[in-house]
Parts: sequence; C-alpha cells; structure tokens
Amino acid sequence: MRANKYNGMNIVELAVVMAISGMLIIGIIKIFRTSFDIWASSLNSIDIQRKGRAAVEEITRFVRQSTSPVTGISPAIGITSQSVKFAFMKDTSTVVNMEYYKSGNALYRVSGTSTSTLIEDYVDSIYFKHVSSYVVKIETFTLTKGTGKNQKSLTFERTINIRNR
Repeated sequence: MRANKYNGMNIVELAVVMAISGMLIIGIIKIFRTSFDIWASSLNSIDIQRKGRAAVEEITRFVRQSTSPVTGISPAIGITSQSVKFAFMKDTSTVVNMEYYKSGNALYRVSGTSTSTLIEDYVDSIYFKHVSSYVVKIETFTLTKGTGKNQKSLTFERTINIRNR
C-alpha cells in the first residue's frame, strides 16, 4: 500500500502565501515611492539653493561696485519694489547703467543698452529696499521649485553696502 505523502501546497496555503507576498510587495513599493519623493524634493532644494545663492552673489557683486551715475543723480541707486537700477563702473572711464528686475517668475539683468539676460527662474518674489544712499537691502528673494510634495521654497536676504562712494 502506498503512503500518501504531502508533496505540495493546498489552495489555502497558497492563498496565505500570496496575501503575505502581496503585502510585502506593497510595502516595498511604498518605501521606494517615498524614497523617490525625498530624492526629488532634495534635488529641488539643492537646485534653488545653488541658483539663489548665485543670483544673490551676482547682484551683490555689481551693486557693491556701483557708483553715482554720470548724470550726477543722487542716490546712486534707484529702487522699486521689484527692481534695482544703478550705475556700474566697468573700468576707470566707462560707466554702465544696470538693472535687475522681476518679470513673471524670472529675474533679469539689463546692462547698458543690451537685451535682458535671464539670471534666475523659479522666482516667486523679490523685494529691494533702499536703506540709505549707500545701502541696499534685498529683503526677500524667494524661489520655489517643484509641485505637490516635491515643492520647495527658499528665501534669501542680504544687505549690500556700496564700496565706490
């Protein structure tokens, strides 16, 4: 007589194994999705930090080297809430009027009579304040990149003292 040996799984055992495997796979997928969201959010944060820092440094460099315009207008810097205009000494005999302004979600630079140069995109807001004849303050310079869970915003501030008085 043959002994009945158990060589496989019955339907109940198979269903239990599939349910446990399904829960593990769903958990692993959620972990990967969360990791991807964190990675994308970090990339957005790093990107706006890098771009914002570069834009603030450029504005600071040129405003610090500004001087009174050739026309003798004082103060040397003209400011509206979203733009700053000044005269920049290119060399010992050349003065160039420069302007930084926000249009839409972008920050542009105009040097002399040249066309606008894109400095930064992702700009939510920028606000310049004229503190004194020789001090300009970037009160808020906010950049935002991404959407939904991956959206990152960063605000920069800077006080700039003019060197060439």
